[in-house]
Amino acid sequence: MKFSLSWLKAHLETEASLAEITGLLNRIGLEVEGVEDRGAALAGFRIAHVVSAEQHPNADRLRALKVDPGDGNLLSVVCGAPNARAGMKGVVALPGAFIPGTGITLKKGEIRGVRNGPSPKWLQDLLVAIGQRPINALVDVTNLYTYG
Repeated sequence: MKFSLSWLKAHLETEASLAEITGLLNRIGLEVEGVEDRGAALAGFRIAHVVSAEQHPNADRLRALKVDPGDGNLLSVVCGAPNARAGMKGVVALPGAFIPGTGITLKKGEIRGVRNGPSPKWLQDLLVAIGQRPINALVDVTNLYTYG
């Protein structure tokens, strides 16, 4: 069986650490085969506050954002979402973030000659299946990794 730590703590009514709980379970004969930290795979992602959003000076369909990922240090981000605006919150992947299931590690870079257009049919179908509306390739890829 799999249990979340928060579920165990709620039902055990304890403030014990993970190590203490797993040790006690093993001592009473309930073998703990392993512990997974599902959030560790998403350590490079943060909920960020969009401080400013302007039209990208060199692209019709991109927005240049300044975002605060929660540490007070503003990041410059290029975004394909036409609805990106100051004051909203969204997910930002920090440089060095690994995208689970893709083998891709993000890095800081400069984008030149980016062309945006409709997503391929398979991506549009996948987004519709998870309840998202296809918009364009840049936005759809972001939505796939955020919601898919």
